[in-house]
Amino acid sequence: MLEQFASSADRIEKALTSSLAKLTDGIEEVTRRQSEIISRLDALEERVTSLQNSSPLDQNLLYSTLVKVKADSDKIEGKLRRITWVGIGEQADEHSTKKFDQEALREVILSSGDDELIEEFSKGRITAHRHPPVKPRNQGGRDRIIKIELPSSAMKDRLLRHMKSGRQSLTRRFVHSYARRDYTVEELELDRSLRKQAGLANAKVGKLQYVVRDLQIHQLKNARQLSHRGSTSFSESAKASSGSWVGSMDASIVGTSRSPNISP
Repeated sequence: MLEQFASSADRIEKALTSSLAKLTDGIEEVTRRQSEIISRLDALEERVTSLQNSSPLDQNLLYSTLVKVKADSDKIEGKLRRITWVGIGEQADEHSTKKFDQEALREVILSSGDDELIEEFSKGRITAHRHPPVKPRNQGGRDRIIKIELPSSAMKDRLLRHMKSGRQSLTRRFVHSYARRDYTVEELELDRSLRKQAGLANAKVGKLQYVVRDLQIHQLKNARQLSHRGSTSFSESAKASSGSWVGSMDASIVGTSRSPNISP
């Protein structure tokens, strides 16, 4: 009986000792974390004090940086909700062009069968405009692009997928037109560089063999004849061959490259 009591007492003592040790460790951990938090708060307070004591020039620089970051984020957010429609010809005057663009947009949206897109369009929340708003005098024979604004990036993605699937009746005659997402400044620079590469390669082989689409150079399965505009120089011909045909939706593609090994 005494042996059983002693054994039970030992077990209880060991359990209490273990619990006390765990409790002590827990208190030490809490104390350690409190010290870390206090140290971080002290460091943060020092930074705030340093900022308050900094020169107006430093504060203005910080403010300007924050404003630029906010502006850039707003621009990117806008581009995520925008489609660029390239190669749709303009009409005889600005009024006729706006009317045609609106009807072409209506046809694209209605043909998508997307209830949300149709509803948003009927409420005037999906709009289109030519860019730039006023046609430059030195535009030459090129038509301004159309920018389509949508309420969300998800709706933009759905409409863009539909537009890439094929042309509708009003825009079918613009055989070299195509739709893409709205590029950033950096992406536009890359697009121009790729167009130049493709154009020079096409000019060298004397055929339309390379086109640019979605920031990549594609090789056509069946090369086509280049369109010549009188006595066009080599460089002008190269530029034309990469621009007027670029992004043709009915092109058969066999190769893709961001920067292919082509030697113009």
